[in-house]
Amino acid sequence: MTDDISMVEHPVNELEQLNYFATPIYITHQPQFLDIVKQIASDSINEANGGSEPDKIYPVRMSGNMLSDDRISPFADFVGSTSWNILASQGFAMDKFMTSFTEMWCQEHFQTSSMEYHAHPGNNYIVGFYFLDVPENCPKAVIHDPRPARTMIDLPQADIGQATLSSTMINFTPEPGMMIFAPAWLPHSFGRNPSKKPFRFVHFNLTVLPNSKADCPTLAEII
Repeated sequence: MTDDISMVEHPVNELEQLNYFATPIYITHQPQFLDIVKQIASDSINEANGGSEPDKIYPVRMSGNMLSDDRISPFADFVGSTSWNILASQGFAMDKFMTSFTEMWCQEHFQTSSMEYHAHPGNNYIVGFYFLDVPENCPKAVIHDPRPARTMIDLPQADIGQATLSSTMINFTPEPGMMIFAPAWLPHSFGRNPSKKPFRFVHFNLTVLPNSKADCPTLAEII
């Protein structure tokens, strides 16, 4: 039964702050996958681009579908099971569903390249990143406030360097082996790469499908 806030006894002359409809973001560090995922990413990028240099206007190279490489299985199993665990921890009836990838690919961003603000609509439920090569002063991973109506009434922030309820975006500093999971509807972007060294990460999206199994193994703890 859902709690009815009107039936809860409230303190007199005290202002309660009730935060509902939160936007969860999950971070974990999994360096054990770095070597094999880096190799698969390099092989896939070279195959997809034929060893060509990146475009001067859009200096980024993309891999093909990394899921087609059998060597990715341990990494993919971890991501899939962790995504299932995340959705289950949020209260969804995941005993009836299994997670399934819609795509997994590597992005290699050269100097001045960036990734613009976007989300992943359609049938995706979880979006994520796994960081491979992180040069000094690399681009920040930026998660944006998903409420478009708020932009019409925003006030100036007292301190944009602090994460508060007034923040319109949150920045994360990537590290090798760091993994981020978030709802697929959450807008995200990356700043420009100022380094002469490429910035590389794996990007993945997952959906859910009906599942006849009773449960799904949990491989990553949700904190």
